[in-house]
Amino acid sequence: MSMVVTAVRLLQNGRYGLFSDDTFLCSLSGGALLEAGVAKGDTLEDEELKDLLARAQADKARNKALRLLAGRDHAKAELARKIARTEGAEAAEAAADEMERAGLVDDRAFAERFARELFGRRLFGRRRAVLELSRHGVARTLAEEVCAALDDDPVRRAAAFLEKKYPRASADEKERRRALSALERAGYDWDTARDARGLDTTA
Repeated sequence: MSMVVTAVRLLQNGRYGLFSDDTFLCSLSGGALLEAGVAKGDTLEDEELKDLLARAQADKARNKALRLLAGRDHAKAELARKIARTEGAEAAEAAADEMERAGLVDDRAFAERFARELFGRRLFGRRRAVLELSRHGVARTLAEEVCAALDDDPVRRAAAFLEKKYPRASADEKERRRALSALERAGYDWDTARDARGLDTTA
């Protein structure tokens, strides 16, 4: 079965829609349309149409990857997972691979930047930092390696956490219990939490 491309229209999203009479076939970016070499009046056989649809899906996955990366850095697995929600797993994996080859995705660099934020601005402990990295698609072994290398002074960081969020913990027993629970949720072990309680971070 063959189909004739009867119209190529610019859509509101900036992509080009291909139509056969009143039937929408697919949409492509301008660059992908040029690469496909399809124009109004062309006849598409089944295999050609199948190839065009696959090209359109890959094009959409690539564009979504670029939009996501323009917003913030992503680990490769997280990027593929988000793309797959709308474009399918195969196209998502291919797009993530392409972003990695282009140097736009680097799991180690992402893990190091994110871990520094978790340790610095958020004052998390190592256990919580590893968990957050894993949630964002970083492999567990890499997350543990990066966090171990950057976790330079957990006791002082835990003390800073207490000073910022529970400044009255030293004078109030109820507040002290809440502070210890918060330290545990933030990823600190008991020994670090105990040592942090007696540390003056202004020294």
